[in-house]
Amino acid sequence: MILLKARTANNALLLINYFLGIKVMLYSQALHGISMRIYFIILFLIISLSCNGQTNENDSLIKEYNKLSHEIDNIERILMELSRKDDSIYNLIRRKETRVNKINPDFNYSEYKAAYTLFIQKYQNYIKNGNFPSSIPVDISDMRQIIGYGEKIHPILISTRFHTGIDIPSPKGIQIKSTINGEVEAIKNDFGGFGKHIIIKNSQDIEILYAHLDSIYLKEGHKIKIGEVIGTVGSSGSTTATGLHYEIRVNDKHINPIFTFSESLSEEDLKYIWDVKEQSLD
Repeated sequence: MILLKARTANNALLLINYFLGIKVMLYSQALHGISMRIYFIILFLIISLSCNGQTNENDSLIKEYNKLSHEIDNIERILMELSRKDDSIYNLIRRKETRVNKINPDFNYSEYKAAYTLFIQKYQNYIKNGNFPSSIPVDISDMRQIIGYGEKIHPILISTRFHTGIDIPSPKGIQIKSTINGEVEAIKNDFGGFGKHIIIKNSQDIEILYAHLDSIYLKEGHKIKIGEVIGTVGSSGSTTATGLHYEIRVNDKHINPIFTFSESLSEEDLKYIWDVKEQSLD
């Protein structure tokens, strides 16, 4: 009887070692939607039945099972994150391909400079105070990917609407930085619309909206400085790709964010951004 128990326990441990040896195969299957947890639960039940009445052996197997279960949880999280990153990269590549011909054929740089000069004159008092947005909130290698302010085609409603901010396509997880000193006025999470979003306001009644975030690091009431990280880029809410929707309001009136970092844009960049008739991300 003792020999039989020993053989049973040894066989059970051999089964565990066997399944440990094929974990790579199971991880591969998980990518195709097959849950690895099912395999190990079935394995655990088989082993438990084969070792019925053997308390010490079962305790050892339970510990081994719990260890494997924890490992599976970690790997499933990694696989999910890799899948999201793959989607982000695919969306960015697809967007670059579709934007090849998205250019404003009537763009006139002199007219743009004139409009920019009027903007500076109108908001010169705000600018002189030194707390007016003057940078882009995320690092971006190709400014031409920005979807500008103005009349755009809504990606879901397929109708022309006024786009009150700009969309900055970016991979999921890219850090977003505050472009003003101020206070976190509101943090919300809408299933549709802007999804996870944050509004920062300063003493000059300048409000900035950062929308479709994946994560938000701050809380309402937090005093924030220019350049401080507020969260990360995502695709929450109603949007067709990962990226940041960025709006600026001065005294409750929207302004064109492009003017606030115009010095960072070349004439060639502006041909792809300024008054281009295209589809927005949200």
